[in-house]
Amino acid sequence: MASSLRQSNEEASVISRSFSRFGWILHGAGVFFGAVALLPTLLQAQSSDTRQELWPGADVYVNLTDKSRFYFKYSATRESELNDYAEGQVGGYFDFYTLPLARRRLREMPDAARDKFLMFRVGYLYSQTPAAVSKPSTQHIPTVEADPRAPLPWDILLTDRNLLELRIVNGDFEPQYRNRLRLERNFRTGRFVLTPYTDTEGFYNWKYHAFDEVRYTAGLEWRVVRFLVLEEYYTRQRDTKSSPQYVNALGLTVQLYLRQKQ
Repeated sequence: MASSLRQSNEEASVISRSFSRFGWILHGAGVFFGAVALLPTLLQAQSSDTRQELWPGADVYVNLTDKSRFYFKYSATRESELNDYAEGQVGGYFDFYTLPLARRRLREMPDAARDKFLMFRVGYLYSQTPAAVSKPSTQHIPTVEADPRAPLPWDILLTDRNLLELRIVNGDFEPQYRNRLRLERNFRTGRFVLTPYTDTEGFYNWKYHAFDEVRYTAGLEWRVVRFLVLEEYYTRQRDTKSSPQYVNALGLTVQLYLRQKQ
């Protein structure tokens, strides 16, 4: 009798924890997709002297070995003035990373590259803007990337992304170098892991022989389950060769991690 009662209590406890976890997931998903629904209104509420944009996207990582993976991405740009999408991008990449960092906290996120000292990436990105925008374009962008990482005090991770884009814009070769410094830290809250981050990125355009664009970003990644991360961020951009020069962008990205080690 006592054994049956204990078993019943254990089963009830497991069911309760499952519903609690499912409830948190539904709550988080509601916040995430609620933000998606409200973003067009929030963008229109910004001042008119700066272009307002929404950047939705999806990232899919497929592990091959302990040191390599495929990475596929889709992203879009929606402008409040057009009330429509102004750009779409799709790409595929191969990642190779090595030399693990001795920080256990870094392994709480499913991104295997973050606890490695160095990652190399090669790939291709296709980008197109519709005829409705002021400067329609088609871009073919082979890319080469190197990302060294360094652990800092207080469990902060520093990543220095160096990205070379061999852009072909409407048939013209216009290479571009991008350097991004990012600071991030993981925080565990019960079953979930939150990663706030901030970064600054500069763009060097060989066409003008100058750094003509800079971005400042603050965001948050939320590990919902082992293979799923939701990311929201805000970016302030200045482009000296564009009109208007400033962009306020709200980004929403779904990250999927497949074929992970058990």
